[in-house]
Amino acid sequence: MHINTVASFFLIFILILPSVYPEEDFIAASTDSAISLCTLSSYSDEIVVFNTGDFLSDYKISFSGDGALYAAAAPREFSLEPGEEKTVGIIYSFPNGAEGEHDISIDISTFFGIQKYITKRISANLCNDNTLLLYNFNQTACPCIGLPYNLTIYNSGEIDETYVLGLDAFSEYANITMNPVFLAPGESKDLTLTINPSCDIYGEYIVNVFSNALASGIKASAPILLNINKCYGYSIDTGKILDSPKADAFVPSQGSYEMCAGDQKYIQVRTENPGYIGNSFAYSLVGPEWVRLNINSSVIEGYSSGAFFLETSPSLDAAGQHKLLLSAESGFGKERLQKTINIDVNSCHGLIIDARPAEICSCLASDIPLNITNTGSFKENVILNATGSYASLLQNSLSINSGNSSSAFLRVNPPCDFSGNTKVTLIADLGNGKAHAAADIPIEVKPIEACYSLDINAQGPLSIGYGKNEIPIHILHKGSKAANYSVKIEAESWIRASTYSFRLSPGEQHSFLLLANPGNASSGTYYANILVQSENVVYKKTIKLRLSDSPSFMDNLYNAVFYNRFWLISFAFVIILLVIAGFYAKEKIKVWKIRRLIKRTAKTNGKVMIKNKLLLALGIILLLAAVAAASYFAIMQGVGSIFSFLLGFAAEYLWYMIAGFVILAIVLYFMNKAEKK
Repeated sequence: MHINTVASFFLIFILILPSVYPEEDFIAASTDSAISLCTLSSYSDEIVVFNTGDFLSDYKISFSGDGALYAAAAPREFSLEPGEEKTVGIIYSFPNGAEGEHDISIDISTFFGIQKYITKRISANLCNDNTLLLYNFNQTACPCIGLPYNLTIYNSGEIDETYVLGLDAFSEYANITMNPVFLAPGESKDLTLTINPSCDIYGEYIVNVFSNALASGIKASAPILLNINKCYGYSIDTGKILDSPKADAFVPSQGSYEMCAGDQKYIQVRTENPGYIGNSFAYSLVGPEWVRLNINSSVIEGYSSGAFFLETSPSLDAAGQHKLLLSAESGFGKERLQKTINIDVNSCHGLIIDARPAEICSCLASDIPLNITNTGSFKENVILNATGSYASLLQNSLSINSGNSSSAFLRVNPPCDFSGNTKVTLIADLGNGKAHAAADIPIEVKPIEACYSLDINAQGPLSIGYGKNEIPIHILHKGSKAANYSVKIEAESWIRASTYSFRLSPGEQHSFLLLANPGNASSGTYYANILVQSENVVYKKTIKLRLSDSPSFMDNLYNAVFYNRFWLISFAFVIILLVIAGFYAKEKIKVWKIRRLIKRTAKTNGKVMIKNKLLLALGIILLLAAVAAASYFAIMQGVGSIFSFLLGFAAEYLWYMIAGFVILAIVLYFMNKAEKK
């Protein structure tokens, strides 16, 4: 029965058996149980092992019996998946003197202890024909190393013979010291067969060496074993972390690293090839996208090593722990290695921009202050950039220590015809993706006229004489920016200003005099243009002046009232205060009289006391009136100028009234205190 038929029969038998639990089982079969062979020669046989179990099984071949010393298997150990079969080569080689009958048991055992046996009956005979003898048929070596086999060809015939040697496999890698070989009857020849497979071949192989006798046509063959071990071992190690991909001494590490988010670092990796065979290696990496290999493959000669780098550039949002898997596979042998790498990314860099909304003027360059804070752990060089209309930076970089702040200035220079709202985006960056901060700065651009707006208060028309004339001019700052102002008078040469420059903040007021000294000028009407200028903005007020030799009564009256309007208003308030105080004092005296009469405790000097009290009250009233007049002017000049920011020139007259009522309240308070005493 053919061996495949036997295997199929057992397979069908096993498949129809019910199975509840995973079991291990197999079938071992062979075709010939009785073999006849020649001594001094080798004979090849085979067995088939079929895995009928439910999981992967490992198998081992061994021999027992009196002929066990003359048997060998290839392979001796192997694994089979469920349903998989393996053909194992068996070689019998009986030496001279081993003629006779021999029993050999082929033992097949699994890792879990299942054993099965195949028995063979071997008849070893002494044959007198073309003899091919092999002495070291089982050789073991690494790839790329020649495996030498010693053999002898013996002419056991009675005629001269020519022998041609060959192999049924690996012939392209084989070399024989002589081929063909000529032998006379009874002669023999010792030869060396060397098989040198290519470097990518490994494993266990059975190769038949044959000798063809050309004259007799007799063919002799002998199997040999090639055991080519996988000598492709190599290692992968990780080294220290570097700031740049430079050649540096390799220092092995455990594969755990710390770095800062935003930094660019390089981790050393070394592949070491301790074997004698030069090999190629392919690399792959599984990990976050900010880690990559600087090479994908390398070729390393035997007994050498090669280095490459892991390039890391963790982004600012990559803080945390990350695990990488580095894999390598050799070209020869397809040996695969894996290396786990742990990276802990910390937040070491940070920037904060402090920039507030700004209000600027058109047609004028304004510097807006900025504040940059380094919240990271290291001193940093900060690169600044600004995007927006009409904007630029006075400096483009700053050096800031850890935890400190530094100032910068943004210059915005809008054109004269632009007003409204705009925005400038400020960007602070550490470079190489370390840290990035951005801030939008809202900017309101006001027309320059609105920034330095002035109200020029000057009365007119006015009548002036040929003497010295002083005309008061009041300037109120109604804009939003403090500024320096200059005064220019466009008028006759005998008209000038008492001041030519001053500085005002928003809401403040400044007064000066327009001085007119006509001299021998002709009488008539003259105009004086008062020009107040700041930042290329000019504010103009024109005053009409009438010059005459003898001003009319109404002109003089008007000028007198205008020049002395503050004193007249003050005098009127003082009179009102005195009248109110007089009525109040009169009522108090009445009350005093009534009280004295009701108490009936008047004394002879009562009238004198009343007179004294009246004189005291009158003195207090006069004193308070004088204090009121003096205090009034102080309040008028102080409080009035402060609150004129809110109410303009109209506030001057309002504050006269308020000041008067305050003084009146003070007078009444002291008189009430005097009454109680």
